[in-house]
Amino acid sequence: MRRTDANPIALGVIRSILAAAHDCAFTLSNGTAVTVKASPLPDTGWPQSLDGLDEQRDGPWPHSVALQCRWPGGSARLQTGCEWWQTRDSYRHLLGIAVRLADRKPEVVWITFAKVIRSTEDGGSARVLAQLSFNRHKPDEDKATWNAWRQTVRAEARHLGLPLPTPATVALCDVELPGGTLHPESARVFEHLVQIAVLKVVTLCRNEPDAYAGAAPFSAITADVVPTPAPTLGSRRASVYPLPGGVRSYTRSLERMLRLVDTHQPSLDDFLALLLEHWGINGAASRRAYIRMPLALGFIEEVGDQYLLTDEAQAWLTDPTPQALFEHMRATFTGLLELLVLTEHHGVLDTAAASDLREMLNVNWSTDAQVYFRRNWLLSLGLIERDKRGDHLTPGGQQMLEAHAAEATAIRSSLRDRQPEEETTETDDTGEVSDVSLEDDLDLRAAIVRQHLDGFRPPPRVVEQCCAALSAGRHLLLVGPPGTGKTILAGILARAAQAEGYCRGLLTTTASADWTTFDTIGGYALNRAGDLAFRPGVFPRALALDRWLLVDELNRADVDKAFGELMTVLSGEGTTTSYEDEQGAPIHIGSEAEATYRVRPAFRVIATMNTWDKTSLFRLSSALQRRFATVHVGLPEPGSYKALLLAEAAREPALDPATASVVADLFSPDSLLQYRAIGPAVALDMMRYLRHCPPEDRVSHGLAEALTISLLSQLDGMPRASEKAVYKLLEPRLRSLVNKAAWKQLHLRLLERFSTLSP
Repeated sequence: MRRTDANPIALGVIRSILAAAHDCAFTLSNGTAVTVKASPLPDTGWPQSLDGLDEQRDGPWPHSVALQCRWPGGSARLQTGCEWWQTRDSYRHLLGIAVRLADRKPEVVWITFAKVIRSTEDGGSARVLAQLSFNRHKPDEDKATWNAWRQTVRAEARHLGLPLPTPATVALCDVELPGGTLHPESARVFEHLVQIAVLKVVTLCRNEPDAYAGAAPFSAITADVVPTPAPTLGSRRASVYPLPGGVRSYTRSLERMLRLVDTHQPSLDDFLALLLEHWGINGAASRRAYIRMPLALGFIEEVGDQYLLTDEAQAWLTDPTPQALFEHMRATFTGLLELLVLTEHHGVLDTAAASDLREMLNVNWSTDAQVYFRRNWLLSLGLIERDKRGDHLTPGGQQMLEAHAAEATAIRSSLRDRQPEEETTETDDTGEVSDVSLEDDLDLRAAIVRQHLDGFRPPPRVVEQCCAALSAGRHLLLVGPPGTGKTILAGILARAAQAEGYCRGLLTTTASADWTTFDTIGGYALNRAGDLAFRPGVFPRALALDRWLLVDELNRADVDKAFGELMTVLSGEGTTTSYEDEQGAPIHIGSEAEATYRVRPAFRVIATMNTWDKTSLFRLSSALQRRFATVHVGLPEPGSYKALLLAEAAREPALDPATASVVADLFSPDSLLQYRAIGPAVALDMMRYLRHCPPEDRVSHGLAEALTISLLSQLDGMPRASEKAVYKLLEPRLRSLVNKAAWKQLHLRLLERFSTLSP
């Protein structure tokens, strides 16, 4: 629930706090007396049109207040007033109080009142929190020094009697709704605000002597007597969780998520809204799941109805290196160092070898989900790298093993001496065994896909287009001339997605003119027992197998008839079919967790279609085309095209260079390709045929036969002028190379294909 009157209520609360501004004084723990003179500034009037506010209805804009802070040997000039979020997101125009240096823009304190008010119902009390936390002053500042300042501020806050629900947070006030009554009263809230500002201005500006005059009112506790807090999480946890943004971006996503929490101090609803806004995660269940990782790490905690950063999170954010995060994760979760040792042991760790981690840890996870998540976290931390063969250590991973040499040696020894033992079941924090093993947030990168090309040479930018479309949530339609490798490319994309944990491979099917919804969705059929039961079509079968679906030659089917209700599913919605399962429940296909066939967020359909084909029976409707991103797969660049052919010619049994050159020259931009776009698969078929012909027959007979078998069928339907041009191109080259009988047979085939040559 988000109330619509949050801004008017916040305006009234802030107005009462600033109207209660008064001179005040307090004494720090070292005996330093601080006095603050509060002076209202001139009225600036209503600033602008703000969401949810009306000048006539909601009254005057609060006066800002100048704060002249003095202590023996020093002083600081501050200013506090009512401000608003200048963003376009869900925080747009939410009102809060800011305290700033009098002559500078950066705030010392910022507290968004409207945020917590809008999520509190009538009769409730909205607790408004202020942060004592702050980041390191400079990136190169000594961590121990920063930690000493942090501990000092918290000690001073305790000395002043500020209410601290956590060491880094002050409970500034409670706002009763809907009336907006404050507890404590406005004057006391103002005093707390001033005290927080003085504590933070000294620490935030400690290395900027012009931010305040003279000496600081207090100094940091000696750094060497303030130890950096270590995680106190008890026994290590069994369950690791993924984060949005793709498997290589977990670390960046964690840092980004923590900084959002630091900025917004969100409620659960606000947290879910931030995940939707910043990562586009539509499923509420998925968004809730992503919150589990920072909670498990002990980086965030729930205070009241808000999520706040812990000391451990603040410590890491001051130096957010992968090495520091690994150390914290190693102390929190089982199996990370073991997985590094296992990767070192195998050299290249594939999926089958990675499953050995379960035996090493003596666990019986119901799936390999926890193994996948650990591998992906190590990938994100830069401790392993992944290619088509599997995972291998990076220099960073080797350094981690060296940094924990004693423990790594013990793990290596146990790996050598390991004997099968009775396994135990490890559960997640809810007491249920997790069966999630695939990543939902698809972020497929071209650099990853290129590792799986295996000599395939797509046209420029095609891989980049495919990755961007798939990662943007689109299904993919690959179109182009025959033989350009559309099906091969689909398989490469699926293999890369499988290696990155987004699917379990590819289910391939070929469309036909006979297709109906029985082929795609399914229908009733007799089972082995002779009973009538639902038999899934290719779409639900792919979902059940967690595979992507490849529909080859899509336009051979009447798609509108064959896909039926799947048109709704392809647009991102669920559909309930007219069929029932064995228990009598309707068959439902959709993204919901309880769906009969669940469409995972990372599931994709890839379809292929030839741009010209006399057997293409149907045109694709605009409705279907809207549900796919169309990528044209044309011919490779001339140099790549020729390189493919010559590489094939060099395979054993190798083709002599002269014959290979004849075929390569034939498939060049100034030869056949200027009249018809013919994919390299056709030319490669010719090369393979010639390689397996007896050497003495390769030119005399083989060349004409290869043309007849592989090429001529690709020349149907050419314009009359092109037919004549192709004949004039082939006739002088071939008549001089092949023997008379072979040429005669080829000539007859050409006459059959090219109507313009008929007598």
